[in-house]
Amino acid sequence: TPKLEEVTVTAVPARTVYPNPANDKINVRLDGAEDREVTVRIVDMAGKEQLRSSIKKGTGSAVTSFDISSLAPGTYILNMEGKGLKASSHKFVKK
Repeated sequence: TPKLEEVTVTAVPARTVYPNPANDKINVRLDGAEDREVTVRIVDMAGKEQLRSSIKKGTGSAVTSFDISSLAPGTYILNMEGKGLKASSHKFVKK
């Protein structure tokens, strides 16, 4: 059975998406020492954008919640990107 390892790189803020699976909301946690603006996009498995929002993150850790109650049950990809930030994708399931 393949094992998945989480690797944290200190030069890039740690990003966490929870809970997974989710019901009505999904939380995004960003850790890092710098102020930055992060664009969050949720797309379905067909690549259609379902939600787009910007997070203005200050120094330290920040948690932002997104209302996903209007999304149909299924699998989605949450993409995060920003200036000076390595883009990341996180798969989650909406119940």
